[in-house]
Amino acid sequence: MPTIYDVAQPADVLPMDAGEALAELRTRFANTGIEHELAQIARDGSQKLPVRVLAVAQQRAEAGLPVGTAGAAVIAGWIRFLESADVSSVDPGAVELAVRLPGRGSAARARLALAVLAPDLTRADVFARHVAEVLVLRRPTLTGARS
Repeated sequence: MPTIYDVAQPADVLPMDAGEALAELRTRFANTGIEHELAQIARDGSQKLPVRVLAVAQQRAEAGLPVGTAGAAVIAGWIRFLESADVSSVDPGAVELAVRLPGRGSAARARLALAVLAPDLTRADVFARHVAEVLVLRRPTLTGARS
């Protein structure tokens, strides 16, 4: 699966060079002096994802380009996170969404999440389909491994 940088780079829609951004990210991850844990990074996704992921999808859609699948995988991961976390302590802005997710199919969960994160997203139907496809393809098993 392509990375979000692979999807965005050809579009020339990022406010920086995607190669430079990827190099900076790799440097940051390699820096052992930075103690950001994944749980900390995942906090407040309802505030971060519209700016960091869905803004790119919006710019691509406005440019007439495919919205891409890498960002959809990020949103699908966030949905799964909401389904397994104490949302009130890690993402207070997503509590209402988290309550509405259980018992729904992948397409409904994708549409609900996008309605919260980016209600005005251009071509949201296409992006939601990509999110739903990822949710269906990578279901957690009882042991925590991906099927």
